[in-house]
Amino acid sequence: MNPAPPRPPAGRIDLHSHLLPGLDDGCRNLADSLACVRGLLAMGYRGAACTPHFWPAQFPAVSAALVAERVAALQRAIDREKLLFRVWPGGEVRLFEDADKWMNLHGFPILGGAGGGRTAVLIDSWRGDWPRHCDRTVDAILARGLTPVLAHPERSPTRFGFGRLLDRLARRGVLLQGNLRSFGGGEGPRALSLARSFLRDGRYACVASDTHRAEGIQDRRRGLEALADETDADTLRRLTTDAPRRLLNLDAEDAAGG
Repeated sequence: MNPAPPRPPAGRIDLHSHLLPGLDDGCRNLADSLACVRGLLAMGYRGAACTPHFWPAQFPAVSAALVAERVAALQRAIDREKLLFRVWPGGEVRLFEDADKWMNLHGFPILGGAGGGRTAVLIDSWRGDWPRHCDRTVDAILARGLTPVLAHPERSPTRFGFGRLLDRLARRGVLLQGNLRSFGGGEGPRALSLARSFLRDGRYACVASDTHRAEGIQDRRRGLEALADETDADTLRRLTTDAPRRLLNLDAEDAAGG
């Protein structure tokens, strides 16, 4: 068994990224992945969960086993470059019809990988409504004792009753993850307005980069700068460092020396 990579030094942790080369619509090749890692390092990040799309209609090859294999390969490449950056497995589960049955059959892509007390599962939806199958998937995640984390709600096309929906999800234990690019205006004025509103109202549990390719790093940098301007240092640290570390259970890992 290969030893675990060293724990990342103090710094930001990215809970949502598409760094694995050639797996979904993210990085195209290893050079692209390493360029993204260097960009994230320059922004103060010291690690990232690799969260390719779990959406069999679009990316049928993606599985938890393949992600774990590709994460290990990317970590080896990062180490060869002597970059102090750690990557973990994960996934971004599209709330498609029967996503609950698919995960019960194929496994739940837990952020950071199964075990180690980790419980977070990243989900997303691009529908303009919230049909029953979305609730079924949330139910399936909660029934396993896991924590659903809804990615970039500020980018959702849902318009009517969206605040009430988010309130209902929050009462059930669903966390919200904002995108840096939204804060920089890269997702348009509506996403920027909603991101500011959700930040002001304390809806976000964390904010992540959702990095796809090296040419998008500058948008994420602008978003991080805008987020820093929008809030205080303690909130910025909570959203980009403390909460991601907690969701990956890194403090417990540190205490165990693993």
